[in-house]
Parts: sequence; C-alpha cells; structure tokens
Amino acid sequence: ELRGRDLLDSAVQESMLAIPYALAKLDSISQAADHYLNAIEAFYEETNRIDRTIGFIESGEIFEQFLADDPLDSTGWYWRLEQLPEGPEARYLYHLLATHEFQEGLKNFRDLNYLHRNLEDWQQSVGVYANMLETRREAYATRLPRVEDALARADLEGMIDRKLEFDSLLNNIEQSGDWLALATEAEFEMWGEITGLERTPSLQANIPEAEEVRDKIRLLKGVLQWQLEESFKDRLWRIRRNLRQTGEALVETQRSRRQIDDTMRTEPLRFEEFSQRVYGLGPQIDGMKLRVGESKAAQLAFLQSIAVGELQAQKQRLDVYTVQARFALAAIYDLAATVGEVSE
Repeated sequence: ELRGRDLLDSAVQESMLAIPYALAKLDSISQAADHYLNAIEAFYEETNRIDRTIGFIESGEIFEQFLADDPLDSTGWYWRLEQLPEGPEARYLYHLLATHEFQEGLKNFRDLNYLHRNLEDWQQSVGVYANMLETRREAYATRLPRVEDALARADLEGMIDRKLEFDSLLNNIEQSGDWLALATEAEFEMWGEITGLERTPSLQANIPEAEEVRDKIRLLKGVLQWQLEESFKDRLWRIRRNLRQTGEALVETQRSRRQIDDTMRTEPLRFEEFSQRVYGLGPQIDGMKLRVGESKAAQLAFLQSIAVGELQAQKQRLDVYTVQARFALAAIYDLAATVGEVSE
C-alpha cells in the first residue's frame, strides 16, 4: 500500500528499501535485487524531477503564476494562499503552504507586486493630470483677454456714483415733498397737458363757456394732484427699497470684482504650483518603483531560498536512500557471486 503513495513521503521511500531488505533476509535474492533496482530507478527519476523543479523555482516563473492565478482583489494580514498553481512542480510545494514563514513571505511578495502595479498606474495617471492641467492653462489664457475687456468696459465706479446721486436726489425730493418728481411718465405728461390747457389764451376770456372749461381743468388738476400726493410716501418707500437693493448688488459686485482681481493675480501662480507638483511626481514614482522593485527581488530570492532549500533536503534524502539501495544491491550481487562460486 505504501508503495502506491507519493514518492515524496519518507515512509514510502523507506518502504522501497524495507521490502527488498526483507526479501533478501528470506533468501529471495532475485526479487530483492529487482526491488532495489526499481527503487534506484524511482529515486533517480524523482531526483531529476526535483532538479527541474528547482530550476523552475529559480527562474521565478512559479511565483509569477501565484500572482496570475490569484487576482489582486485583497491584500494585507488576512490574505492566505489556499492552493498552488497547477503543474507537476506544485506537488513538491504543498507542504510549504502549511508553514507560516512561506505564507508570510508570499503575502509580502504579493503586496509588493500590488504596490508596484499601483505605482505603474499612478505613473500613467501623471500624464493624464499633466494634459488636464495644460488644457486648463490654455483655456484660461484664451478667456483672460475677454474677461479683462469686459472688466474694463464695466464702469463700476460710475455706477456707484450714480447710485449716490440718486440717493441725494431722493433725499431732496423727500425733504421738499416734491410729489410731482415721483409721477409716472403718463402722469407727468397728463400734468403737462393740464398745465398747458390752463395757459391757453382762449380760456382766459371772461365768458361762461371759458369759465366752465376752467372749472373742469381745475377739477382734473386737483384729482391728479391728490392722487400724486396720496401715493407719494408709498412711491418714495418703493424707490428707496430699490435703491437699497441696488446698493447691496453693487457691494456684492465690488466683492466679486476683488475676487476676480485676486484670481487673475494668483491663478498663474496656482498653475505653476500645480505644474511643479504634477511634473515632480514622475521622479518620485520612479524612485519608489525602484525601491519596490528591489524589495520585490529580495523577497523573491527569500521565497526561492525557502523552496529550494526544502527541495534540496528532499533531494539529499533521496540521495542517501539511493546510496543505501546501491550498497544493498552490490551486497546482493556479491552474495550471489559467492553462492555461485561455492556451488561450482
């Protein structure tokens, strides 16, 4: 039963020597020799496979397969490799999965590879950020003349002066009670027409018809004056409210103008600062990639030393068993030769 198991098992290897040894003790010399020959051949083939596996490990390909078969969707302390890549070499490394040293080393190697890939992605992103920055710089340079022209045409100081003039005028109107100054355009035209009729020469005649017309004109004028005097305070309040809102809007406009001026002064400096930061990332990322690459190579060498060391131990054990089998086989041949000479 043991002989049907994996040859890497030390119990299987010992059984391949124990069986012919027992047969030799039972004087089954021929069968013992056959079993020793089979054991030597099996040990030789297994040693060759171990040598090929060592070469495969030293090339680093098997550890790249670890990364290819296990996508980088998680990193950190809790990650563990649950199975080895498929292939004839994997059977020699199964027991390594149970060792803390190998799992930790492989996890560190995987994290370093993850970091190296992130650095490569960041390096590509630097070019994207640089293009975005240049696009914004060009857009700013294109729009700046139009903004400067619009600001030059915007007579903000003149608007403030006119607002102050309106304030002064409204104060004078309020103090003098000039209700006609707040009349609408239609009301002012009507007032002008009424006063014009009053000065008509034909209405100055001392006749009943003229007197009747003068009475009607006085009535119209009185009604219009009463309406204007009645609405004077309300109109005065509305105009003051509008002027107050205009003043607030002018204050906000002044604040915005100062912000625009500050932006026009500082934006080139901000572009320069961003340029230094963006273009300075390239050398920093290159330096980090170099250090991560060196750490990754050192970690790979560490993993290779663990795996190769274990395989060398297995190979040495096979070499010992091979030597024992050869000596036992030589002893059987000597015994057979001695028996043959005696029988002659």
